[in-house]
Amino acid sequence: MDEIKKRLKQFIAENGGNQAEIARKMGVEPTSLGSLMSKDDQRLSAKYIIAFAEAGYPVEWLLTGRETDANKIRVLEEQLRDANNLIDSLERILKG
Repeated sequence: MDEIKKRLKQFIAENGGNQAEIARKMGVEPTSLGSLMSKDDQRLSAKYIIAFAEAGYPVEWLLTGRETDANKIRVLEEQLRDANNLIDSLERILKG
């Protein structure tokens, strides 16, 4: 399997492991992405790379394997958003 596809699998695993959800965020059919991921001889097309980028995912990392500051910022923003959601949930529970 090529390195780009390995990184896509890694990305999916590191982002909750829900391949169908990632596919929907990319604007592609979950079954289509599932088929792509399950076939070792099928390469990742430009369609998927563009969809990955348009979903706001780290396309430079996907293509090269190199982290950029923008990727690190995106990860930190996601972690902050998750933490804020958790705080909001806990506040609702405590008020309840």
